[in-house]
Amino acid sequence: MKFLNILFSTIIILMVFITASNVYAEPMTKDQVNAMMSKFLESGNAGKEFLITAHPIWSEYGYERLIIYISSPYKTNVKLTIPGLKQTETKSTIPNDIIEFSLSGSDADMYAKTDREAPQPAQVWKERGVLIESEAPILCYVVFRTSYTGEGYLALPKHALGKRYIVSAYADPTLDDGIQYLNSFTSIIAAYDSTKVEFTLGGSDNTYVLQKNGETLSGDSMSNHSEQTMNKGDVWLIPSMGDYNDLSGSVVQASKPVAVISGNYCAYIPFAIGGCDYTIEQELPVKSWGTKYHIAPIIKRTKASMIKVYAAEENTQLYKNGEEWEFLTKSGGKENQGGIIHERAVHENEGVQPVTVSSDKAINITQYNTGYSDDKVISDPFQMVLIPVEQYQTEIEFITPGVSNSQDIYRENYINLIYLATEDGTIPEDLEFAHYQTNEYKWQKIADMEGDAGLKFADSELDESGRYYYSKILTLKDPAGVFRIRGKDPFAAYAYGFEDYTSYGYPASLGSRNFAVSDTMAPRIEFESKFSGMSISGKVIDEPEFDPENRSNLRYLYLDPENSYNYQWKENKDPDFISSVDSVVNWDLEVINPFKQAEAFVVCIDDAGNSHVEHFQYYSTADLSIRKNSDDWSYICRSMEPETKSFSLINNQDMDIYTDNLKIKLKFKDLAEKKKYHGFNIDTASIDLTSTLLANEERNFQITFDPSIGKGRFVDSLGIEITNGDVKIYSEYLIKVRADVVNPC
Repeated sequence: MKFLNILFSTIIILMVFITASNVYAEPMTKDQVNAMMSKFLESGNAGKEFLITAHPIWSEYGYERLIIYISSPYKTNVKLTIPGLKQTETKSTIPNDIIEFSLSGSDADMYAKTDREAPQPAQVWKERGVLIESEAPILCYVVFRTSYTGEGYLALPKHALGKRYIVSAYADPTLDDGIQYLNSFTSIIAAYDSTKVEFTLGGSDNTYVLQKNGETLSGDSMSNHSEQTMNKGDVWLIPSMGDYNDLSGSVVQASKPVAVISGNYCAYIPFAIGGCDYTIEQELPVKSWGTKYHIAPIIKRTKASMIKVYAAEENTQLYKNGEEWEFLTKSGGKENQGGIIHERAVHENEGVQPVTVSSDKAINITQYNTGYSDDKVISDPFQMVLIPVEQYQTEIEFITPGVSNSQDIYRENYINLIYLATEDGTIPEDLEFAHYQTNEYKWQKIADMEGDAGLKFADSELDESGRYYYSKILTLKDPAGVFRIRGKDPFAAYAYGFEDYTSYGYPASLGSRNFAVSDTMAPRIEFESKFSGMSISGKVIDEPEFDPENRSNLRYLYLDPENSYNYQWKENKDPDFISSVDSVVNWDLEVINPFKQAEAFVVCIDDAGNSHVEHFQYYSTADLSIRKNSDDWSYICRSMEPETKSFSLINNQDMDIYTDNLKIKLKFKDLAEKKKYHGFNIDTASIDLTSTLLANEERNFQITFDPSIGKGRFVDSLGIEITNGDVKIYSEYLIKVRADVVNPC
């Protein structure tokens, strides 16, 4: 139900709803929402707030940087904050270009270590997370560089985080004898205050975790569990120890959404095959997992990637290329105990080929690029989370990790594009690629760029349709750029690249809808007008309101930056709520300047991706002016009596204005606030402001100037003020009045 309770006063609100009425707030259909909303804003990785961290990296060669690359189609301010270091930096985006924040290792890492040093015990580092906040949605990519190693990840915005994760890392190939420590890490970053986090250790039989309090987590079910209460920005950094230690399969469960980032100090992939490289990836929450994945080969590799597969639920049946493959009896836990599959995507005797993995319940797959020694192809290990088919998108925007003329650019950059081919196995004509150049996106058909369709995925479920998914590798010729891909059918894209002794790999973009609940209903919005129509107060209610088991709760609430103007959230602060936890969110909109037209598209999206828009339009009809009906008080003698002159308040439009909250004011008349008195005084009895000011009506009033104030020139400003009770809604000065007092006459 919508509440319409409009009190008309100084300014009339005209909002169109079929015929002229006082408020317009029309819910759009899903098709209209999708047509209006930017595909950029639909992206699961575009947002206004991100939480980032780094793990200790091999930095003994003296060059270490954490670089945060940011892009947006909007010009917006972006603030980086590390509260625990009292460090803040703000930059402005250039629409469709890349900006970067660069942090030294001492700022980004919790601590530094060499390969000969054991990691510090697991502990919570207060407010050491890197917070990225922006005024409009942005994309955020994180890259680590040293002289001989590096990696990166696609940062998930705060609203896409979840409460349950299963860690994916890689084993330390060394024995725990103090010679080398190439351990795995996972970091948990709190997005909200008072977040209770539980960590349950997985890994191998020999894996253990030393804690700062002196206790040890081990594979024993009686001692494999730890809990912490964290506040926003806190980082719980957990390293593994033990012979061939690995944190894979460890479970993170939180009371509120958190970010989880996992990897290795220097991983040999496959196990003990050189050379090692720093790996890191942001984990997808379990709620975003799906039931079908495509694993594409990495360019030039002659052996298949390593993969790890995890199940959201016990007793999950897996299929490879449509045939029964493996059965996971557990959700997470130790390797070789039914909760993790770890092997090559394709056996070595089968050659390199794309693979389809599906399941009867939600799963997650992490792909690992192998080291140089695996097949003598120049390439370093990287860790890359894969996207389920359910999260594929029809348009994405992404960037390469680098800005022009930077030493940190990767010279080789590629995209693994997973797309649905035509029935005859060709690239669809509607599948297009664009590079932003000379102030515009240069779109071209991918079929015209490279006619080869790529490699075909085997999938028995698509046989009847006659259409199959294909994997195609695109080479990005510009090492620093902003790109888009679009098509009618959903697709996925993975970005990766190589430089001497280093590499990176992550999803170019991803959807992150919640598939853990059966929520198909969009949220609804209730609202009412306040302050004589100058502001709108409302609340978003996620549906189904009375069925929490099938309600995903609210994820994102924002003003569409492309189409909204002269409206802002109250006090210019975004509504405060916990994404995917709160089902009801209160909000307040206010017109910035009531004398100008305003429009707002309030967009709300729930965690399952259902969206709803309310459209508000505000038309200012208060086109008022003040006219002097005679000249100013020029050269008036100080000894003369006060002189009165006539002015007119004019309604310059064809509509009536209710003036009960209007005041005519002088800037320097309010003696109660000890402002300087300039000798002018409005005769409030000379004008009636309790009755309607008719269309195009002029209403006279008088101002008196008292020359006894003294010799000199006196100037004041005359204008109008609009109030609602004791609240000043708007004030504007329209003309100046002047008097020149002379003595003697």
